Amino acid sequence: MKRIIWGCLVFLAGGLALILWQSCANLQDPDQGLKAQILSAWKKGDPGGRLTIGYPADGTLFPPEIPAPTFRWKDHTEKADTWLVAVELDGKEAQLSVLTQNQTWKPDPDMWNTIKNQAIDQDARVMVLGIARDTPEKILSSATTGIRVSRDRVDAPIFYRDVPLPFIYTVKNPETIRWRLGDIASPQTPPVVLSDLPVCGNCHSFSR
Repeated sequence: MKRIIWGCLVFLAGGLALILWQSCANLQDPDQGLKAQILSAWKKGDPGGRLTIGYPADGTLFPPEIPAPTFRWKDHTEKADTWLVAVELDGKEAQLSVLTQNQTWKPDPDMWNTIKNQAIDQDARVMVLGIARDTPEKILSSATTGIRVSRDRVDAPIFYRDVPLPFIYTVKNPETIRWRLGDIASPQTPPVVLSDLPVCGNCHSFSR
């Protein structure tokens, strides 16, 4: 009788541990099931289409100290309301993935560091898959871009002109141009160091 009771307790404890483990997994990534469903549809050969990644361009080379960029795309479908962004590193499928309901995505610092560490001298492929959330088994749109990270750092501040658009407006109003000097490793907007010039300044000439 004691053995039966002990066996039941062990069984219940095991079942409780499994439930707790599944609950923790869901808390860590509640969208894991939906992500898997979308990727499964993609692997079945559903091509999607009608999506254009505006930034970064395919083949972009980033310096190693740059903060995470904001990926931007334009979905030309009408029904897509959710996008899966999947990153392939070292030739392995979808090692990193996120869901977003915006047509932009910026990796968090930890994810961006992981991507940068794996994208030196080889492409990190970033795939965007568009779906309607109520029918995730159907890929509505898709596009892929590849990025790399250079081994060489910038290691110098960058001086550049901040020119309002459209350009024809700036030509008529040169005082609206601002010159900035900043560190490419900083996530902050570079400070303005020169402004309100009534003429077009030559920003390529510096004295020693």
